[in-house]
Amino acid sequence: MSDIRANTISDAAGTGPTDLYKQSAAKVWCALGSNNTLAQSFNISSIADVGAGIVGYSYSSNMANAINAITVGADDNNYGNRACFVSGDSSVSGTRTVFIEGNSTTVEDDWVNISVFGDLA
Repeated sequence: MSDIRANTISDAAGTGPTDLYKQSAAKVWCALGSNNTLAQSFNISSIADVGAGIVGYSYSSNMANAINAITVGADDNNYGNRACFVSGDSSVSGTRTVFIEGNSTTVEDDWVNISVFGDLA
């Protein structure tokens, strides 16, 4: 068996990273821990605590369209009646998630995971 080892894989011009075309891989993903700490990520340049239970995500590389397939998962360590949603504030450069209790009150979350599927710009 052979190994392929590289520190950087760039595009044909050598000016940037390679792009994923005609593939179903997530173009953006991240795992946020308690207090909105970024545990792991891909194509996330920053996160922002927008308000109670609302987190904004900025992409390192823009998506081609503002409407993409975004999946969201959350974990509430208190096992309450809570849900996590993508808010209506998605754009080519980022998105937001909202974590709410059953009575529609926004609350801080324990863990949030997002994946974005679509084409890069």
